[in-house]
Amino acid sequence: MRLSVPTNWEIELLEALKDYPVNDIYGAVEGNVIGGGRPAWSLPAVTKKQVGKYIEKTHSLGIKFTYLLNAPCLSNIEYNRDSHQRIIKYLKWVNDIGVDYVTVTIPYLMEIIKNQFPKLKIMVSTIAQINSVQAVKFFEALGIDEINVDSMINRDFPLLKKIKEATKCNIQLVLNEICLYKCPFRQYHFNLSAHASQTLHPLKGFYLDYCLIKCALLRFSDFQEILKSRWIRPEDLKEYEEIGVDSFKISGRDHSTKWILNVVKAYANRKYNGNLIDLLGCIETSSLKSKSLLSIKNYKNIFSYILKLPLKLYKDFYDWKLISKEIQSYIYIDNNKLNGFIDFFKNNNCVLSCGECNYCEKWAKVAINAGQVQIDKYINVLSKLLNKFTFSKCF
Repeated sequence: MRLSVPTNWEIELLEALKDYPVNDIYGAVEGNVIGGGRPAWSLPAVTKKQVGKYIEKTHSLGIKFTYLLNAPCLSNIEYNRDSHQRIIKYLKWVNDIGVDYVTVTIPYLMEIIKNQFPKLKIMVSTIAQINSVQAVKFFEALGIDEINVDSMINRDFPLLKKIKEATKCNIQLVLNEICLYKCPFRQYHFNLSAHASQTLHPLKGFYLDYCLIKCALLRFSDFQEILKSRWIRPEDLKEYEEIGVDSFKISGRDHSTKWILNVVKAYANRKYNGNLIDLLGCIETSSLKSKSLLSIKNYKNIFSYILKLPLKLYKDFYDWKLISKEIQSYIYIDNNKLNGFIDFFKNNNCVLSCGECNYCEKWAKVAINAGQVQIDKYINVLSKLLNKFTFSKCF
């Protein structure tokens, strides 16, 4: 087993990880010219000097470091002379601080790195949505080293096996994302997050997260959507190792050290007795839990974000954030009651038949308990926010 673990830039996290099968730690400066998969204001604030020292400490423990350059869109600044040179300067810094891998989404950026910074090994981000043998062969031809496949195919065992057999690249799966299965907002959401983490974007990190609100509304209105999400239970890792996949990525770099370690321990032990929600990178329960997030710089980032909110949105936004912090305590997914859940997916194709069966609905009734009064309150808050978005009442 090889685990790829998110960093919140706390040294305590590194010290605690040395006893687990961790191949690499991954992260990035919260706001930069390339950007990534999380808005800058939501991530721990860290300086370039701190990043360099953190990587040195990571290497001293025998752990590799992966730097995220995984934005799916650069707003075409890569074709402007001045901004292109800023990108190259940033890549040179990443190369010079001793990074082992870079996770990239954009093929052009991969080729730039391959040609100008050959020391860096390239991982393809799951944001690139590689979900076929043909896509794997395309990226392999670009000279990449590892592939985070599209998490939407996490339970398509025949396809994963074919992909594994078709490439010499290492294949890695994201374990604990809770995105809706075949989410129609997924690519748009990736673009929103990327632009909200790019220093050259005109909105300077601000955006309204329509996607997050819409997805949460759908998820909590129908609990079977939680089971349809392509997360992987610790107990089911063996099913993937049997087809040759032994490299797994944990999502959650906006979480606390305690949370990250709990997830690492569960997957390393291949067992978790408790609420599966505890392990899932559920954004409703993740924001602002790390001590690193309490830095003055990050307070300024968050405060600046809040100040930009339309006035008509303040109360509903506040209500949403308040109840979001509590929602985890009102929903319980009994992980032990999901033993055997994975077996169905070995022989059934969800792409062809989802919507025709009620398999996930049946298991949701068995494994999920919820405080419906609180859930309904949450749904009401989300609905109010969505209404203000879609009827342009907040502008």
